[in-house]
Amino acid sequence: MSGFWDTPLDSILRNLGTTTILLAGVNADQCVFTTLCDANFLGYDCILLQDCTATT
Repeated sequence: MSGFWDTPLDSILRNLGTTTILLAGVNADQCVFTTLCDANFLGYDCILLQDCTATT
């Protein structure tokens, strides 16, 4: 469910010199959270935008 799983996202962000990721979206307990965890494990600084995130 992560945006990093089996995608070139990490390579793209590293080539752009990205160090901080802002996360927002729906299904915060699934896709958003899993992407945030993977980004953190890969060494990115992560910020979850609370007002832009929701779940059922």
